[in-house]
Amino acid sequence: MLKLVGAHNGNGIGTQEIVTRLGEQRSAVQRALQSLVAEGLVQRRADGRLYELGVEAVHLGRATFRQSPLVAKYQFGLQRIARLTGDTVFLSMQVGDFVMCVHREEGSTSVRAPRTRVGDLRVIGTTAGSLALLSTFADDAVRAMFERHRPAFARPGSTSRACAGTCRSRARPAMACSATT
Repeated sequence: MLKLVGAHNGNGIGTQEIVTRLGEQRSAVQRALQSLVAEGLVQRRADGRLYELGVEAVHLGRATFRQSPLVAKYQFGLQRIARLTGDTVFLSMQVGDFVMCVHREEGSTSVRAPRTRVGDLRVIGTTAGSLALLSTFADDAVRAMFERHRPAFARPGSTSRACAGTCRSRARPAMACSATT
């Protein structure tokens, strides 16, 4: 159930949809949701009808990546790239419609990238790195992503803001956006 709520974290998910997707009794789902809310793993959105991940779920996720085998596997490569380029280098992974920064290596240049910290979640396609991931999605998936997260793509500073309406093929999103940012 927690994974299902996490997969719908951007828009939230209602009790009935959880019941339908899990095939469980409504009363069992409601009791489980109450327990998850009490533990801070899930919270109700402002409208009171939909659920999203709670603060404790975020804290657990961040703690997991401090000693992650994924980070251990790529850390030396990331350090080398940061050293050779002088740029800050990020390792991110897909979590539903989002990417989570799981590691950050500072480069030697005086220009820093303060906006992205380890544990930050961003909608896929709203950062330079996640735009590359979005470019591998099928056209219908790209359009659906833009529809589900339209406000995120319209924010000032969003890497893909300028190309939100022009991404028509798998290869074009990254090229179109990199030319405009």
